[in-house]
Amino acid sequence: MRDNLYLKYLQSEEWKKRAKDCKKLADNKCSKCEATTYLEAHHLTYDRVGEEMQEDLQCLCSDCHCKAHGIKER
Repeated sequence: MRDNLYLKYLQSEEWKKRAKDCKKLADNKCSKCEATTYLEAHHLTYDRVGEEMQEDLQCLCSDCHCKAHGIKER
């Protein structure tokens, strides 16, 4: 159930705005490799999901985001 709430949150306008702000603050570049495409907001902590502070998030490209979660590149 908890995962369903999280997935629903990721579809919300509130999350989309936070993710957009995260990317803008990172100058639309991946904070690891400086890629400028396929950018995503990555949670550094899940302690404040729904009430994230900007420092809880990191702008990553999809490849670096996968690596951050221990997943092989897409």
